[in-house]
Amino acid sequence: EAVAVYLGTSLVEEMWGQLYRDAAQGALAKLDNLLPNEQRHEVAWARRTLLATGLHRADHTPLAPLLEKLRRATRERRRVTLVYRSRGQPEPLQRDLDPYALVHRWGWWYVIGHCHLRGDMRTFRVDRIIELTLLGRTFDVPSNFDIQEYLAAEQQMEPQVRVCMRFAPEAALLALDNRASWETVDEQPDGSVIVTFAVTDLEWAAWT
Repeated sequence: EAVAVYLGTSLVEEMWGQLYRDAAQGALAKLDNLLPNEQRHEVAWARRTLLATGLHRADHTPLAPLLEKLRRATRERRRVTLVYRSRGQPEPLQRDLDPYALVHRWGWWYVIGHCHLRGDMRTFRVDRIIELTLLGRTFDVPSNFDIQEYLAAEQQMEPQVRVCMRFAPEAALLALDNRASWETVDEQPDGSVIVTFAVTDLEWAAWT
């Protein structure tokens, strides 16, 4: 249980950075003071050997001010105005948003809520927000809104790009060492490897 608490606080620090770093370290300090020696040694072992890093695709430190405002907005149920640049859209748009939840998935932070520009639920990638202002107006989250159900439905609705990729013989080991990333893996007579997988967009495929 002590190790589980340590792992949880480590993930909080890794995911949220400076916003919850002090709180996470404070929780670990309290845990360390309360534990008997045997459990303290167990936690010390976990610190040295059980790590979670690299959960973000890029340094998320610059996002800290945005995440703090969004965390506050979701907690206080305050509407925000944001200037947002959608993927493939050179000109950003200003939108009013009722933020319902913050979600970290696929290496990015997202805010999910009711977009008043579109009059519907929308998902916005936080690193594409150019400006964000908290408004004084509050909102109520619909009683039937369930974030888990929304994410599951959104994933089903997302377009799927089917990708077929060939690894040259000199790079074949890279493909074979990452079998969990592919749907199919076919080793070819010339030593190359052909893999197939599905992604939500070409940007993700290129990154993969």
